[in-house]
Amino acid sequence: MTLTASLPERLNEGRKTFFWALKAERGLLGINLVACLLLFPMMTAMQLSHVREGVQGQKITWYNYDFSNALRMQGSAAALLELFVILILIGTLFGYMHDRRALDLLHAVPVGRVPLLLGRWGAAFLTVLLPLFVGCAGNDIVVAANGLQAGGTLRLFLRLAVPLVAALSFSIFVCVCCGNTFNTILSILIINLAWPVLFWVGSALLCNTLPGFVDLNIGGNSTLYATQPLYTLLSPAGAILSAAFTMPPVMGAAYWVWWSVCGVVLLATATVLYCRRKSESAENSFAFAAPKLVIQFLVSAAAALLMGMIFGSTYPDMCLFGVILGGVLTFVLLEVVYSRGFRNFKKMLLPFGVFAAVGAVVILCVSFDVFGFSAQVPQAADVVSADISSYADTERYMTNVKIVDGQQIGTTHTVPCKIYKADEIVELVKAHKAISESFVSSCKPYTYGTARRYDYHVAITYHLKNGKTMQREYFVGTTPQTGEAIKKIQSLSGVRNSIFIVNLLEPEDIQAVFVNGNKQAVQKSLSVSEALELQKALRADEETLKSYVHLYTGKDMAEADVHINLVTSKSGITPKAGSELAQVLGTDETVWLDNLYYPLPKEAVHTRAFLKEKGMLK
Repeated sequence: MTLTASLPERLNEGRKTFFWALKAERGLLGINLVACLLLFPMMTAMQLSHVREGVQGQKITWYNYDFSNALRMQGSAAALLELFVILILIGTLFGYMHDRRALDLLHAVPVGRVPLLLGRWGAAFLTVLLPLFVGCAGNDIVVAANGLQAGGTLRLFLRLAVPLVAALSFSIFVCVCCGNTFNTILSILIINLAWPVLFWVGSALLCNTLPGFVDLNIGGNSTLYATQPLYTLLSPAGAILSAAFTMPPVMGAAYWVWWSVCGVVLLATATVLYCRRKSESAENSFAFAAPKLVIQFLVSAAAALLMGMIFGSTYPDMCLFGVILGGVLTFVLLEVVYSRGFRNFKKMLLPFGVFAAVGAVVILCVSFDVFGFSAQVPQAADVVSADISSYADTERYMTNVKIVDGQQIGTTHTVPCKIYKADEIVELVKAHKAISESFVSSCKPYTYGTARRYDYHVAITYHLKNGKTMQREYFVGTTPQTGEAIKKIQSLSGVRNSIFIVNLLEPEDIQAVFVNGNKQAVQKSLSVSEALELQKALRADEETLKSYVHLYTGKDMAEADVHINLVTSKSGITPKAGSELAQVLGTDETVWLDNLYYPLPKEAVHTRAFLKEKGMLK
C-alpha cells in the first residue's frame, strides 16, 4: 500500500523493522558468534598454549610466522562462513519478495518499502559482522596474552568487513531483481564465480595468442596488493577470499574506495528498484529483464573462454570451436534454467545474436591485432631503465639475515637484470623490435598457441620517463632474426652481471671453491690471490659458460662433466657505495649471496686449468 509519512515516522518504521528482523535471526546470530569464537580465540589459544611454558627470544620469530599462516587459514574459513551466512539471510530475511502471499501481507502493513528493506539490511549487517568482530577482537586478546604482537586479526576484520558489506548489498540487489529464491541464489553464485574465471581465462588466452602480452599471474603478482585486483572487481566473494588468503601487508586505497562505493551504490540501487518492483513479479523468473541479460552475457563469455582454453590446450586448432560451443551451450542452458523451459526462447534470439556478434568482433580484433599491441616498442629516448627476465641461472641473495637454530633466515631476492646505460638501452630496443617484427611478419593472423609455440622465454619491463611502465613477454624460436636479437640481449652487461655476478665481487669475498665431478668432490679454501686467479679464469671462459647457462642455446647444464660452487663470505658482502655491484643489486647494504654455481664443460679450459693446478681436478 502507498502511504505518505514524514522522515521521523519512516525512521521509526525502520528501527522497528530492524529489531523485529534481528529478533527473528537471533538463532543464526548466536550460531555465527559461537563459530567465530571457536574459529579465532579458542583455536589460537590451543595453538599458542606452548608459549606460556617460556620461549627463547629467537624462537618468537618462528611463532609469529606460524601464527601468520594460521591466521591466513582462519581468515579464509571465516570468509567462507560469513558468505554462507549471507546466503542464509537472503532466504530468511528477504525471501518474502519471492512469495506472493508473504509479499502482499508485508506490503499491506503500514510500513514503507524503504524502511522495510533497510531495516532488514541492518539486521543482516549486524548478524554478519558482529560475531566476526567479537571473534577477531578475542583472537587479538589471546595473542597479546601469549606475548605476541596483537592487532593482526582486527586488521583482517577491516579487510573483510568492507567487501562483506558490499557482498550483502550485492546479494540484496540480485534478490530484488529476481522473481524466485532459486534464481537469486544461482545468480549470486555464478556472478561471483564468472568474473574471476572470465578475467583469468581471458588473460591466459591472450597470453597464448597475442605475442608480447604479459601473463597477469593472478596468484603471485605483488602489484595486485597495491591496487584493487582486477579479477575481483565484479566479485565481492572473490575479493573477500583473496584478502583473507593472501594476507597482503598493505591494501591499496583503491580496495577501500571501490568496495565502499560498491556497497553504497548497490544498496541504493536495490532500494530504488524495490520501490518500483511490482508485487506480481514474485514467483516469476525475473522482476527486471536487464540483469538477466547481463548475467547471461557474463557467464556465457566466461564459459566460452574456459571451453576454448580446455580444447586449445589439447588441440590448439580446436580453441575457436571450444569458444563457440561453450558460449552457445551456456547461453541456452541459462535460459532454460531461468525460464524453466523453452517458452521464452524466441525472445532471446535477438540478445543471443548481439552476444554472438560481440564475441566475433572481439575474436577478430585479437586475431588481427587491430590495436597494434604486438608491434608496440618504445623509443629508446623515452626509456630510463629496463628489467629483463629470461631463462638463465640468475643468482640469488638474502638481506636482513639472522641466525636461528644455526640456519640463516632472511629475505631472498633474485639479482635483477637491470639495463640503465643509454647505449645498452638502444641495443635492447633494437633487439626487442626485431623479436616483435618476427612475430608480426610470420604469425598473423594470430591463433591460440602462436605466442608460446617456442621455448626460449624473455620478458622486458621498461621504466619510462613519464613514470609509466611497459611490459612485454615473448617465447621465441631459433630463427636467424630472433637468434641475433637474443644474442644482443645476452651480451648486455645487466644480463651478464646477474648471471656472472662473480665478476663484480672483490677477491676477498670468495672464500672457497667446491668442485663436483669426475667421481670426486673437493672443497678448498682460497687466498685472496687464488680467488683473483679464479675470477680471471671464469671471465676468460665466460662465453663458453654462457652457452650452458642460457637454455636458448639448447645445451644442458647436465652435459658438463664438472660443476663448481663458489663459497662466499659467511658474514655477508657489503657493496661499495656507487660501485657496479651496488647498482646491480640496488643496495649498498650487507647481503648474503647463495653459493655461486657454474657448470664447467671441457671447453672451459682456463678454469679447468686453474683447478688442475691447485690439485682439485684430475
